[in-house]
Amino acid sequence: MNNIEFDLWFVEDGYNVSGTSPWVEKFRKEPILSIFEYIKSGDKIDNLGLDFLCFFSNEFLRCVEKIDSILLKANIKIELSAEVINKITDAKPLCSGFEYIDNNWITYYWNLLENWLYSTINNYDGTIEACLTSFFPDFNESDRTYFHLVETDNNEYPFGFLTSYTTIVDNKVKHMPLSYALNEFKNDNKQLLHLLSSIFKASGKCDILSSLIEGGQIFDPNYLTSDEAYQLLKHSDYISKCGIGFRFPSWWKSKNKIHTQVNIGESFDNSMSLKSILSVDLNFVFEDENLSKDEIEQLLKLEEGLIKYKGKWIEINHKKLMKLLYDYNNLINEIGGGITFLEFVKMQQDPNSSININEDVIYKNGEWLENFYNHKSSDIEEFKLSNNFSGNLREYQKQGVLWLYQMLSLGLGPCLADDMGLGKTVQILAILGSLIEENRINTVLLIVPASLIGNWLAEREKFISTLNMFVLDKSEKKLQEMDFNKKGIYLSTYKMVSLRESINEKKWDLIILDEAQAIKNSNTKQSKVIKSINSKNRIAMTGTPIENSLLDLWSIFDFVNPGLLGNKKDFSQITKKAKDNTRIYKSLRNVVDPFVLRRLKTDKTIIKDLPNKIERDLYIPLSTKQVTLYKNLLKDVKKTLDEKEGIERKGLILSTILKSKQICNHPSQYLKIDEYKERESGKFLALKELAQVIKEKHERMLVFTQYKSIIEPLKNYLEELFGYEGLFIDGSVSPKIRSQRVEDFNSDNYYPFMILSIKAGGTGLNLTSANHVVHFDRWWNPAVENQATDRAFRIGQKKVVNVYKFICTKTIEDKINDIINSKKELSEKVIGESEDSTVSWITKMDDKKLKEFFSYSD
Repeated sequence: MNNIEFDLWFVEDGYNVSGTSPWVEKFRKEPILSIFEYIKSGDKIDNLGLDFLCFFSNEFLRCVEKIDSILLKANIKIELSAEVINKITDAKPLCSGFEYIDNNWITYYWNLLENWLYSTINNYDGTIEACLTSFFPDFNESDRTYFHLVETDNNEYPFGFLTSYTTIVDNKVKHMPLSYALNEFKNDNKQLLHLLSSIFKASGKCDILSSLIEGGQIFDPNYLTSDEAYQLLKHSDYISKCGIGFRFPSWWKSKNKIHTQVNIGESFDNSMSLKSILSVDLNFVFEDENLSKDEIEQLLKLEEGLIKYKGKWIEINHKKLMKLLYDYNNLINEIGGGITFLEFVKMQQDPNSSININEDVIYKNGEWLENFYNHKSSDIEEFKLSNNFSGNLREYQKQGVLWLYQMLSLGLGPCLADDMGLGKTVQILAILGSLIEENRINTVLLIVPASLIGNWLAEREKFISTLNMFVLDKSEKKLQEMDFNKKGIYLSTYKMVSLRESINEKKWDLIILDEAQAIKNSNTKQSKVIKSINSKNRIAMTGTPIENSLLDLWSIFDFVNPGLLGNKKDFSQITKKAKDNTRIYKSLRNVVDPFVLRRLKTDKTIIKDLPNKIERDLYIPLSTKQVTLYKNLLKDVKKTLDEKEGIERKGLILSTILKSKQICNHPSQYLKIDEYKERESGKFLALKELAQVIKEKHERMLVFTQYKSIIEPLKNYLEELFGYEGLFIDGSVSPKIRSQRVEDFNSDNYYPFMILSIKAGGTGLNLTSANHVVHFDRWWNPAVENQATDRAFRIGQKKVVNVYKFICTKTIEDKINDIINSKKELSEKVIGESEDSTVSWITKMDDKKLKEFFSYSD
């Protein structure tokens, strides 16, 4: 199943596509050509990533258009300038995988475009102009003439001017004075007229060009006055549109013209919040030198044109100077006395705000604001980890804890969005341990998916066992009787919070959402209730902060920093304009970036400090139905255990182990019924949490189980979650079909998951397109589990592999895993070389130990 028409997302080395649209296959077969065909077709697919690629590709063609066709024939390097990089970066959309789009990614894709272009030109049977026009109808064919304007040392004629054209000399492409064309094309009037046509066209608006043509001086070097040079420069845009390459002094188009510079946030008031005042300093600046208002007014009295001012050329344009003063006065009136942090954010978010950002006003972050935007601590006391914290934080985790500390100290809501497997939980425990120990906060409401309660308890026990953690009871009566004034973390689920008023009526010092994408839909009751809970501060945790819908991002920010992105209606209106105004994407990123800390496993500064495989035990609570069935099973075993001996006793134990593991998987597997309801299995809920993250990242997962009977229910469930067809391999799949499924899974077609029986699929397969491995039920033999994991963790794998071992708390799974982890020296005795060894070891327990082993405590 695949109900998505077209999906495009970015990865470290390019992008991937999937869906049902015919464009999907075209993009896979001819990725670059398909972009231009799509642009030319006029089709409209609603995908932010695709819009960005179209923008990027058009910018590339704009650069190609400025290059003479003869130079293209020589396959010259097409310059990727800093200006173009900035323009492309500004257009970067907030969509799946956008974090990968950095300078390296842009250079990589630019090179792909360039290689494709020259391959296409070299294989085209016709002229370069015809080739380019075939996929770029607006390509300018006449760009063969160049104007060169340079400064001289002559005071009377301070500029030199030359017209050139490109030609082949000694098998090399060279610029030659236009006079050479008279000889080269003396017998080819058509070619000569073609060469001169762009100059004739440009002269229609530029008197100095008309004069040079009429006097025949256009073919020779010329000296120009500053007024004559100014005429050319004023018409530079039109000259370029006529197909002439215009090379003029860099200062003409640079940001070194007179402009207003606004420095915001050199300092801030001590009680930082969204309403805190940021300092504002306004200055006129020319070539990094401040000018006074009086100096600008003096310049206005001069005649229009080019003048030397403080040793550098400057344009005197009365209209621009008057606008400069007008904007300056407006800025003084509006923000001269300072600006609140929220006003600054809104100014960036909406380019059409009253404080309009234009080319003559440059905004710069002051020292404090620059540090804040770069996630650097400033003006806060040194943070100290709790002495009771027993973990060893990696360097990036230490930085994350310090950043959380700073944000909370400033009264701002952070979103910890580290990639899956980078340790968000341990960072949160580290910061909470210190804040609670130092009495900075007392009560924390931690809201998590039900499947992660056991994991939080286990992580707390591992890293800071002295930290109080209270699991809130489902009963409203017991909640009302509970003392919520004890210092510590109160652990609840999303579902419980949305139903229990006792939790919501209390004022908390801090609310933390784990897997915060659970509130991405702002219209749900769950989202509304959680946002209404009273708290001094809030933290969001999510490995997938952004999907294609910008409204999802708005909802998370509406929780951590209400009002930061405005109301939903206004935000929606702004984002609708983003497709036509790429600056909006940059503005939104500027707003969001300081409040989101996101580190990727693909980041070289992170990856070198991480193993290639990250293993994690996920502790999962049983559902109510699972608990009932599990208790009844153990009750029956304890009744009959004393009556059994020898083979019968061993058979009873083996049967109990089998049944208990089936209950842990899903009650329906144990009861042998076909209806597999999600809410009845803690493991299904945990799988859902993982699948949502993997789906949003467009990655792939392997799910291993020892039971053939649960493969089909798992496949149906995951296909519903992903919206894509999945694959499976068990003992009934023939070698030929097995090979085909492996090939399909590793292909460009997006199969988000494969379910494998650990016996049939645990060895001999190469499935490196997946970088997530789930051991749905435990084999209890690390060697066998590692072999299964190695289907993804092997040569050819380019990503860090995340391995998740599902363990139901308080069950036989939990107890065996605990023994394995805490008594490594016994692992060979306990595990042996097969699961049979583990079973054999369990069957040799005496009745008392065996009853304890099979017990379940609430």
